[in-house]
Amino acid sequence: MKKRLFSTAVAALLCVAGAKAQFILGASASYLSGENAKIWGGGVQAKFMLADRIAIGATVKAFPKNYQEVSIGSGTVHRYGNAVVPVTGMFEYYFGKDNAVQPYLGADAGLYFNKVFSQFTTGNTVIANQETQKTYFGAAPKAGFMIKTGGLFALFAQAQYNFLFGSGDNDNITVPGFGSSIETKPADKFATFDAGILIRLKAAGK
Repeated sequence: MKKRLFSTAVAALLCVAGAKAQFILGASASYLSGENAKIWGGGVQAKFMLADRIAIGATVKAFPKNYQEVSIGSGTVHRYGNAVVPVTGMFEYYFGKDNAVQPYLGADAGLYFNKVFSQFTTGNTVIANQETQKTYFGAAPKAGFMIKTGGLFALFAQAQYNFLFGSGDNDNITVPGFGSSIETKPADKFATFDAGILIRLKAAGK
């Protein structure tokens, strides 16, 4: 239910914003840096820019499997890693609307789909193999800048710090401040860094 409400809310925001806004598509290379993972990935985004100041949209990133190996003796090797896919809505506020370089502050919020992999092998024999899927609600404040080229394209770079909440139970996603209990302690946190290109299309209706 919460997944459906989140998707509906994002779609409604995009429809309202799109009436009098510039439509922007983007793609980026991304890097996730956490206590237990260092993963390269990528992302795509779509957003509406209102009056060169406020952007509202959605983004999807994917950080694929990143295996690490540890020898635990007697020829046994433990391979482990995870994959993370954030699907979020976004809000950004831009400064210096007439400047070629526009810094911005903002935040993303939405669902983080996480797969954890664990495998034990001896020689070429797999003796244990486990995969766990979890879904978290997450929020990520961010700071970045956009460089306008004077044409259709622009460049951007940003840094975010991601906070994940709840137990990861796919059927009971914890959103801080909602439900029977207020859960404010993050279950996980990590930094992400993005750099990429934006395509700035004409405002809707023009």
